[in-house]
This record gives sequence, structure tokens and C-alpha cells, in this order.
Amino acid sequence: MDTFLYVFSDRVWLPLLEFFVVAVFIRAILYDVRTHLIPGNPRAEVKRGEKSWAILLSFWALSIIIIEIILSSDLIANHRVIIGLLNVVVLVYVNFFSGYFKDRIIVWSVKVRNRYD
Repeated sequence: MDTFLYVFSDRVWLPLLEFFVVAVFIRAILYDVRTHLIPGNPRAEVKRGEKSWAILLSFWALSIIIIEIILSSDLIANHRVIIGLLNVVVLVYVNFFSGYFKDRIIVWSVKVRNRYD
């Protein structure tokens, strides 16, 4: 029974959730840097419409929930402020500044919508 409780404890899930957030951040940075550094790579400025921004802001709300889950853990009791700030910086970049990730969110939402239409 102790193994079952350990597997579902903050000691296991908090590092996994933080690893996921950091991995998404690193992937977004790598793709964004790669697209800007490749010579001859066409660059386009994308103007998002109301529907796209609604999707992106909904995903931002989901990101806030992820931050709240992380900050509710007693495992980081003495470091909540710095960990919370770092997570906010990471998720702000991913949600609002990373062209790659914004495109992935839109593509994923269109796939989900088409699946249920």
C-alpha cells in the first residue's frame, strides 16, 4: 500500500510536472531560435484573429491552473515565490511569445474540434 501512496505523492508528480513545463519551454525556444537563425528561412508576421486569441487565452488559463497545482505542493514550501515566478516567466514566453508553440496550440485545438464535429 505504501508504494501506491508514494506513486501518487507530490514527491513523484511535482518533479514530473516541472520537467514537462521546462521541456516544453526548451522545445519552444529551440524551434523559435532555429527558425530565426536559418538563412533564407521565410519569415511571416501572423496576425491572429479573435478565434485564435480565444483559443490561446483559454490555453493560458490552463497554464495558470498548472502553476496553481505546482504552488499548492508542500514539497516546495520555502521556495514558492521563486518557483512560481519562474513558472510564470516560462509559461508567458510559451503562450505569448513563442510562435512555434502558439501554432501548435492552434493546430491541436483544430484537430480536437474536427474530431468532435
